[in-house]
Amino acid sequence: MIKLLEIENYRRLQSFKFDGFKRINLITGANNIGKTSLLEAISFATLENPDSVVLNLFQILQRRDPELPIRHKNEPVDSFIRDIKKRYKFFKIKSNLTKIVFESSDSIEYLFEVKVNDKVRKYIQIVNPYMLPDVDTKHYVFIVDAGGSIIKLKELYKYVQANEDEEFIDENIRLFDKNIEKFKIINDEPSVKIKNLNDYIPISELGEGLKRFIFILLAFYKVKDKKNSLVLIDEIENGIWYKNYELVWKNIIYLSKKFDVQVFATTHSKELIESFVKVIEKENFEDMSFIELLQDGYMHFDKDTLKLEIENDFEVRGW
Repeated sequence: MIKLLEIENYRRLQSFKFDGFKRINLITGANNIGKTSLLEAISFATLENPDSVVLNLFQILQRRDPELPIRHKNEPVDSFIRDIKKRYKFFKIKSNLTKIVFESSDSIEYLFEVKVNDKVRKYIQIVNPYMLPDVDTKHYVFIVDAGGSIIKLKELYKYVQANEDEEFIDENIRLFDKNIEKFKIINDEPSVKIKNLNDYIPISELGEGLKRFIFILLAFYKVKDKKNSLVLIDEIENGIWYKNYELVWKNIIYLSKKFDVQVFATTHSKELIESFVKVIEKENFEDMSFIELLQDGYMHFDKDTLKLEIENDFEVRGW
């Protein structure tokens, strides 16, 4: 697992060093403090070759600007290089697992010309933002938007089917929403069975919360049995009703232990943090850390100190 992380000059994180990441790591802080940047830096912290670094940069740009491939469809590689030069200068990311040094924006052209193989170059040409390959980033899933891509949801479900664990997903969906009985791929469309209705309906017709919950569950199945496996979740509470927060955390703890996956998640929600404390207390789960990013550094809490802060209603996320 990632235990140590050092960041130099990556977006808002000019200088960051932390030694003490655990299996589940929850990160909070004010708007524009660098929470998403920290998740992005963590996504570099297990990469091992230049191909992956280039592709990860492309995926990061795409997550921040989903229309980027569409606007640049006539010259995707050249425009990608241009965007990298515009948005990135020197940065360095080091963990106990690897070290990534992006010397300058000019180095991206060298990576394309010399280091990036034809397979990656071909993939960069693909306009559809949801058809990008994983190359050697198959060991992590980065969840950003409220619900998640329908296409990726369908792809992730294949890992559940291969594990023959469909009933586990259905059981948790019923706990999440008592009116929903099953989840299936029907006519190539992720769909759910509603009580008292004969037909399945596309999940896209329902609220984003259910889709996001399913997406989180499925992510663990994709990265199971992978080296340095990670699930990264930005603003984990998005679209999810607060009464379901404990269910979310119970599953994250269970699946992270079952499949040996490390989790990094960000939040703005006081209720989500409180539910996190409740669940780790009930589960007697110690393998966690809580970090509040500040303008001039961070504060770190283990299980006991976080519980004490919550019980005394102290400041742990700006509320």
